[in-house]
Amino acid sequence: MSADPSRRDLLRLLAAGAVASALPACSSAPTKATRVLRVGILHSLTGPMAPSEGPVALATRMAVAEWNGHTSGGDPHLAGRVSSGITLEAISADGASDPETFAREAGRLVSEEGVAALFGCWTSSSRKAVLPVVESLGNFLVYPLQYEGLESSANVLYTGATPNQQLLPGLRWAMGRFGTRVYFVGSDYVFPRVANAVMRDQLGAAGGAPVGEAYLPLNASGPELQALAAAIVVDIRRSRPDVIVSTLNGLAGNMALFSALRAEVPASELPTLSFSIGAPEARAMSRLGQSLTGEYAGWSWLPDANDAEAAALWSTFGTWAEGAGIAQAELPDGLTDPMVNAIAGVRLWASAAAARESGQAASLASALAGSSTPAPGGRLFVDQENQHVWHPLVVGQFTADARLSPVFRTALSERPRPYPAFRSRTSWERILAEASSA
Repeated sequence: MSADPSRRDLLRLLAAGAVASALPACSSAPTKATRVLRVGILHSLTGPMAPSEGPVALATRMAVAEWNGHTSGGDPHLAGRVSSGITLEAISADGASDPETFAREAGRLVSEEGVAALFGCWTSSSRKAVLPVVESLGNFLVYPLQYEGLESSANVLYTGATPNQQLLPGLRWAMGRFGTRVYFVGSDYVFPRVANAVMRDQLGAAGGAPVGEAYLPLNASGPELQALAAAIVVDIRRSRPDVIVSTLNGLAGNMALFSALRAEVPASELPTLSFSIGAPEARAMSRLGQSLTGEYAGWSWLPDANDAEAAALWSTFGTWAEGAGIAQAELPDGLTDPMVNAIAGVRLWASAAAARESGQAASLASALAGSSTPAPGGRLFVDQENQHVWHPLVVGQFTADARLSPVFRTALSERPRPYPAFRSRTSWERILAEASSA
């Protein structure tokens, strides 16, 4: 599936890198000469993942402009960024919703464009395609998405949630609210398969077992995808679950499942909890005639009317976008969890890179350990041991206007644990290898 027509001009801007040089007229450039570090922004600007990844790519560009002092307002804690000794130059590339393309573009950005770090990827398949590139070339990836865990590379800053921060507390909430008869459905690649293995262990610890589990191809479309989704709904009806837990990614798969499911049974009778769709996907589905009203989704952050930090950040984003010449129709309707994580990732990496270059830290990893940045919902802290960020869980319910209204939040942020305690690390790595080869 290609990006919808309203996004085409935006995607061309991103792919060409034009946004990086389009700055608000009211901005002020750094007042002293600084060393320039090139960074690569690698997201899907075309293909089925483009509607999800496009806003994250934009947020990353805004954060680069913010670091360089080219936004009005912004985070006062970054006031010293202009005198940090570095400015950032962003170069965009299109991963095209294809892991091989992600790997190829990552290699080109590092080897030919000379980027000091990559910011991007959404699916775990794309991240795993990029990981050996940055490790072999001594480069770095900042990854903004929640994921299945079972990974902790010195060459990656993981600003999204680990299973113990999102999947497991989300499943516990769903079982407590709806019941223990759980049906798992996901896209057919590594994240959903491993995520469901992790959640099966949680379900087993509660004395239950899934009543069903099914997968849809990530890149399928048209009648084939609709037929596969219809068959899954038949199995769901036969299995009689209390709740469906979804790790479906991409617009096509979610459209196929929800259109088939809601033609048979309303959300009030059989709820779903999704871990990979948010307001942008909900609005895109609504434009295509499929409402997500009443469905649930779990993230680390959701918009809150009382969140002053979020309001200020969204205002900064809007000012930057206007100065960059991006039409209102091409913008997301609001901040999302992956956008917030992407912005935090730029701030954290740039601060660590500046500290490393000035001799304040022996390496990027040591500069990142224990660092933090202000963010909507509260400061985000990098764990001292594993380069993941501490996060809470927030569950939201989709409203009629395709927004997520928070209904549950964990009291505190949880320490990231990439390898859940149910199994040994060796056992998890065996499951990961099986899922990666499936």
